[in-house]
Amino acid sequence: LSLTTVALGGANASQFAIVTAGTTCTNGSTVLAGTTCVVKLTFTPTALGSQTATVTFTDNASPTTQVVSLTGTGVFPQASPAPATLAFGNQTNGITSGPQTVTLTNGGTGTLNLTTVALGGTNPAAFAIVPGSTTCTNASTVAAGASCVVNLTFTPSSLASFSATLTFTDDASPITQVVNLTGTGVTSTVNFSPSTVAFGNQRT
Repeated sequence: LSLTTVALGGANASQFAIVTAGTTCTNGSTVLAGTTCVVKLTFTPTALGSQTATVTFTDNASPTTQVVSLTGTGVFPQASPAPATLAFGNQTNGITSGPQTVTLTNGGTGTLNLTTVALGGTNPAAFAIVPGSTTCTNASTVAAGASCVVNLTFTPSSLASFSATLTFTDDASPITQVVNLTGTGVTSTVNFSPSTVAFGNQRT
C-alpha cells in the first residue's frame, strides 16, 4: 500500500493534531502486505461543546480514500470562592480564634485541578489553614458541580489590625482566585455587674 497523504480535515480540524512521534502512517510512506501503520492523535479543545474532525488517508487502494471520524467534547472548570472577604473581627491577642470556612465551588462542566492553596499577603503568619477538615488542598481535584472547603483560624500576635490572602491556583480561567482575610488583635476585658453588691441591713 502506497500512502499519498494522511491529513486532518473536517469542521474542527484545528482542535486535533497528529503526533509526529510514534506515527508511522505518513505522507509518501508504504505499508507492506499483511502489516499495519498507526496515526497518533491528540485533542486540545479551544471551544466548549462537541468538536468533530476527520483523518483522511489517500493511497493506491480501492477506494483511494479512507476516512476516520474524530470526536471530542470541550469542557471547562470554573472556580468561585465564597466569601470574597473573610473577617475574623476582634480576637484576644495571643488566643486562636474558632475556625471559619471558605468554600470553593466548581460551577463549570469539567474537573477543576487545584495546584496550590496558600496563605500570603501582609500578615500570613497570623492566619492558619486547619488540616484534616480542609478539603481544598494542594494537587486535589473538584468535580464539576462540587465544592471543597478551607477552614482557617486567626491568632493575633499584637494589638493591631492584620490582613492576609488565601490564594487558589488551578486550571480555571483566571488561574488564581483570591480571598482576603482580616482580623484585629485586642486585649481581653473583664466586666463585673453589678459593680457594687449591697446586702443592706442584716440581723446579727
